[in-house]
Amino acid sequence: MPAAWPVVTIGGRRYMDGGMGSSVNMIAVKDCDTAVVLVPAPSDSPSPFGAGPGADVRSFPGSAFGIYADDQSLAAFGVDPLDPACRIPSAQAGRA
Repeated sequence: MPAAWPVVTIGGRRYMDGGMGSSVNMIAVKDCDTAVVLVPAPSDSPSPFGAGPGADVRSFPGSAFGIYADDQSLAAFGVDPLDPACRIPSAQAGRA
């Protein structure tokens, strides 16, 4: 998760988590005919990478089905989804 984890030094070189080009990374399934995409956000959530996850899923050239977070899931994520206290409520909301 870029910017969530500190930059680290390994062997005198600086590294940071990154390399994301999309919030759903549909490029990873470009050679597939069908994709089922689990998105821990609403379909219309803003994205720094483009139009957002819903548009990315819809632009897939094959058959794609996006499953997006509902209101209960979003509430369970809280303001800081990396907070360990969010894990159980998030899992329960996702299962429901």
